[in-house]
Amino acid sequence: MNKKVIISYIIKYSVATFVATGMLLLAIFTRNITNVEDNKEKIRILVDGFTIPGIIFCLLGILIWLTNQGTLTGVSYAFRHAIRMLIPGSKKREETYYEYKESRKKFTGYLFIYVVGGLFLLVGIILLIIFYSI
Repeated sequence: MNKKVIISYIIKYSVATFVATGMLLLAIFTRNITNVEDNKEKIRILVDGFTIPGIIFCLLGILIWLTNQGTLTGVSYAFRHAIRMLIPGSKKREETYYEYKESRKKFTGYLFIYVVGGLFLLVGIILLIIFYSI
């Protein structure tokens, strides 16, 4: 593999893990895990903390996939057209739906979102099993 490709993978996975960890910390510290004395309650808070970023990342990956399939192209075209109509003095040439659809850029290389979300979700499921086995 090319050195630039490896570095881009490391950066993508690191940033995604950092964001997911931030969401995890936000979720567990808003529930005040430091003041909880019961171990079962701590595990429940950790289950929620790992599940939230896992679900959000997996759903974000699904949203990107749906966008690449063209599912939301009509909605984005209508929203863009409506905004342009509300701006006074806008003399821009109005593009047709076909031109808009052809000019849309497809997202590539977003597998890391699924991987990071899946790992966080897997840890959440393992903690859930531990929670119910106690």
